Amino acid sequence: MVQPLWSIYLKIAVIFALNVFNAFFTPTYQATIPLVTGENDYAGAIALSAATYQLLGVLSPGIAGSVAAFIGARQVFFLDALSFAIAAVLIFTLPGQLVVAQNQQPSRTTRRTWGDIKDGTTRLLTDAPIRYALAMQLVASIAGTQILVNTVGYVQGTLKLGEVQYGWVMAAFGIGATLCAVAVGTFNRSLPRTTFVLIGATLITLVLLPANYANLAPLILLWFVAGAGQSLVNLPTQTLIADRIPTAVQGRVYGAHFAWSHLWWAISYPLAGWLGSNFAERDVSPS
Repeated sequence: MVQPLWSIYLKIAVIFALNVFNAFFTPTYQATIPLVTGENDYAGAIALSAATYQLLGVLSPGIAGSVAAFIGARQVFFLDALSFAIAAVLIFTLPGQLVVAQNQQPSRTTRRTWGDIKDGTTRLLTDAPIRYALAMQLVASIAGTQILVNTVGYVQGTLKLGEVQYGWVMAAFGIGATLCAVAVGTFNRSLPRTTFVLIGATLITLVLLPANYANLAPLILLWFVAGAGQSLVNLPTQTLIADRIPTAVQGRVYGAHFAWSHLWWAISYPLAGWLGSNFAERDVSPS
């Protein structure tokens, strides 16, 4: 079915708006976790939050498909909107002890806003461990986009398999990220956080090297390890900010980190598309 041009522009506008709201929500959410959990628990809380997010990413497509089969695909969107409304009510009715008291702030001005943005970026880039972790996130984003962009072509085009097998491969990526997030929360003090970041960036890079020669079962295993590598990069980076940045300005730094880390993905997606188009996969399908 051919869609009218206006509907395509409308979808682009909606996606743009969702990402704008996400740019406000995500740094605020990340900065709130250390505030409500306290110094001894925020590392585990960040890991648990990430594990929940990754697990839902694995389970949600199957749940959504099952629900759509019973009530119809259109009604799923209304049900999703209802879930957001329920979440909003729960947030507004949080117990008083979970609400962080805010100091009185001066009036917000354009000059002050730009000053906060500059301060957050400066703190992000001048702290050596955080700067190192941010650089490793560039490595992880390049490898991660290779997986997200080119897996479908490799599984369905080169291996001549179907959508079910593609789902298995991507589920392995999400499960690896989920289990590793739980492990990071358990063993987060056993090694320096920058060591976790280095291990993660190394893992996700190394698993890509033999992927072009892998059939289905080895590819599932490789993507499981790659998912673990992503968590090993991303979670310690968030925790480093909570470790090293004063509480009063953590929101600015989380905001700057969100912007820079998403810039890495903006660079990596076109690169992944170009690599996937210009470097043919090796034929490993059964003859």
